[in-house]
Amino acid sequence: MNRRIHAIVMAGVALAALVACSDDEGGSLADPSPPVTASSSAPSPALDPEVQQAVAAYESYVRARDSVLRNPVGKGETWPEGAEFKRWAYDPARSETIVFMYVLDSYDAEFRGDAAKSNVSVVEAKLNAKPYPLVRLADCQVPQGRFAPYNRETDKALDLVDDEHLDEPFLSNIALISVDGRWGVQEAEAKQGGSCEP
Repeated sequence: MNRRIHAIVMAGVALAALVACSDDEGGSLADPSPPVTASSSAPSPALDPEVQQAVAAYESYVRARDSVLRNPVGKGETWPEGAEFKRWAYDPARSETIVFMYVLDSYDAEFRGDAAKSNVSVVEAKLNAKPYPLVRLADCQVPQGRFAPYNRETDKALDLVDDEHLDEPFLSNIALISVDGRWGVQEAEAKQGGSCEP
């Protein structure tokens, strides 16, 4: 989840009741979507192929999540093209991102600017873990300018809580699991700016 409007998300936790653990099609958010093939740049040949798939799934999740932030929709509305991040995520990350998007839409807001550049490294791979294989990543994200929410009607940036470190690299700790051969982000936690060096 993007740290820049974490306070807005916390206010939107009340919307979680509206989500009620179901997606727009009525299915459980905990149920994985059908398997898909991730496309990404060529992963490092030193990584296990399963770990490469996990990294590719994370990269796909980030691209789709950023598209959601740029084009948030309300419950029951059609998702914008390229924003189908749910295929790359499991709960709780999936539900948190959906609630985050609904909160943005309720504020009539959308993110603008260039998203931070990822610098991903593998921290841990437990490919035989039960009940699901697990890969942990560290992503030192480097801001590429201001990537922040704006009001769609006024075109003004929303006031941010703790925007002091928005131009500093920040660390995201990511946990991915594989369900029926499909990797997806299960947890994503961002730290304050200045918490890593690429």
